[in-house]
Amino acid sequence: KPVVCFDLPQLEWIAGDAAIRVPPFDVPGLAAAVGLLARDPERRAVLGRRAYALSRDHDWDVIGEQYRSLVSALLDGRRQDRGR
Repeated sequence: KPVVCFDLPQLEWIAGDAAIRVPPFDVPGLAAAVGLLARDPERRAVLGRRAYALSRDHDWDVIGEQYRSLVSALLDGRRQDRGR
């Protein structure tokens, strides 16, 4: 699905080419952006594909593996420090 969002620091992780950003709390601007996508199926499809690709980096399996790798590296470092 395409993404339309307010341009807020909390949403910076959403890549600019995967979303239409509108000024914070600009409700008419948000409505206009949604209307733009409603009238432009090609742009809607392009943004949808980009958003889907971005979402795959935030899948629970991907994030879980990143945490597992981090914890493993931290534990390995602690084990090495104990051996000194």
